[in-house]
Amino acid sequence: MFVPEPVIAMSIKPARSADIENFSKGIARFTKEDPTFKVSWDEENKETIAQGMGELHLDIYSQVLRTRT
Repeated sequence: MFVPEPVIAMSIKPARSADIENFSKGIARFTKEDPTFKVSWDEENKETIAQGMGELHLDIYSQVLRTRT
């Protein structure tokens, strides 16, 4: 199966420190279910970078993380 490379990236983080565990679980679930959604750690800026197929793609995942955590 051909999976295209992500075309957009954005920094993402939980709103509160207490949400880190749920945030990590949600990110892990998304990356397992969707091969076009990728997450990496930017060591230089100390940020989690989410990559996807478009702005709407990333907005949907960020909204799901906000409402489920």
